[in-house]
Amino acid sequence: MESSLTLPSLSPASPVESKQRHWLYRYGLALLVYGVTLGLSLLLVWLGIRISFAIPILVGLVGVVWFGGRGPGVLLSVLFHATTIYYTPIPPDSGMPKIVFGYLSVFSVYLFLVWVIGGLKQAQHRLRSQRDLLQVTLSSIGDAVIAADTDGRVTFMNGAAEELSGWTESESLGRPLSAVFRILNEETREEVVNPVERVLATGKVVRLANHSVLITRDGREVPIDDSAAPIKHHGKVRGVIMVLTDVTQRKLAERSRRETEIMHRLVDAQEAERHRIARDLHDHLGQQMTALRLRIESLSDECRDNETLARSIDEVKQNAINIDRDISFLSWELRPTELENFGLVNALSSFVREWSRQHGIVAEFHVYTASFDYEANRLPEPVETNLYRITQEALNNIRKHANASNVNVLLQVRENVTLIIEDNGIGFERSGDWRNSTKPGGLGLVSMQERAALLKGDLEIDTSRGNGTTVRARVPLN
Repeated sequence: MESSLTLPSLSPASPVESKQRHWLYRYGLALLVYGVTLGLSLLLVWLGIRISFAIPILVGLVGVVWFGGRGPGVLLSVLFHATTIYYTPIPPDSGMPKIVFGYLSVFSVYLFLVWVIGGLKQAQHRLRSQRDLLQVTLSSIGDAVIAADTDGRVTFMNGAAEELSGWTESESLGRPLSAVFRILNEETREEVVNPVERVLATGKVVRLANHSVLITRDGREVPIDDSAAPIKHHGKVRGVIMVLTDVTQRKLAERSRRETEIMHRLVDAQEAERHRIARDLHDHLGQQMTALRLRIESLSDECRDNETLARSIDEVKQNAINIDRDISFLSWELRPTELENFGLVNALSSFVREWSRQHGIVAEFHVYTASFDYEANRLPEPVETNLYRITQEALNNIRKHANASNVNVLLQVRENVTLIIEDNGIGFERSGDWRNSTKPGGLGLVSMQERAALLKGDLEIDTSRGNGTTVRARVPLN
């Protein structure tokens, strides 16, 4: 649908500028002009100079109506006409109808001038009010507004346009719009055809394509959304108005949303892969390890007479038992059935206990659910899954790098869900941004932070050399 900008339709201003002045000033002006004109005419008569006062009377009448309004103009007309009747002798051969007609004709001319000049004054005031209101409105718009004439030269810029482009209105007036607003395609880096030129060529509304950036005066690139519309008067294009919006925040939000969607897909794919590997470990490798253990036990029974061989077989048997236990723990760690069936509290309690037994590090789990009925309400599945993985990653980092002898895991469910993992290990120095760290455990910390971000939460690391480490993840309950 074609649209264009037209001047706003305003109701006529009831009090014109002249009527806003005090009545003493306006009517005093009429009396002053009358007194000056009458005094000057009497002075010239006394000096014996006879000239026509028609022009001074008309000039005085026009001035009073323009600056004082129609009311003082009517008063001055009455005074002038009454003076004319009083001082002008009646020709002896004139009849009464002719005299009355002459007087009424002159007075009608006076009133006609009063009405016309007053109307012109009101029209000027309305036009000025429209112009001021339009300029104030465009200047107050939060988006950047630029107007150009039919030659594509800037005729107006509001404050938002000045701030966006780096050009001031005084500097840009009269310049080609393409010199003030240079627009590129963000992806191809090619210069975009100025929308004003397209509007002038087609007479229709034009919008910028996506991925457009504005090159500001100081060389910055600002993502923008733009529309340009013709300014029409009686169907003819008189200029173009362009509205630009800084969409930097929207672009960042879109990018963040895309990154979040990608992270969700990666996490889902990771969980699916964990389940697949856990199933393979349990179903295939676990069965093979069970068969191997049975075969070793059979060999052990057959070689009881040979103590040396029996002792070696027993050692192999014990190694097979340890491998089978490790595979079972790894399978369970990859896909904890407690998390799916009984929820986060039971899964974390079981995991911390098994982790402590498996690695010989004292670890305790504590839970506090003051205002949350955990027995009746499970936490949302993404919250349970990601907090469980954060705990796994934190405990694995402790096992690999912390050299800790004691670990505490605390889960608090209040307005938010807070997970705290603290150890008494050696800690580490927080030099630079740990999210970009390439040191051991750096990728694990990044993984935990990303999982907390997926839940609209945050992750804090409190550590220093020799004072242990505390990991605190806080996410919304919903």
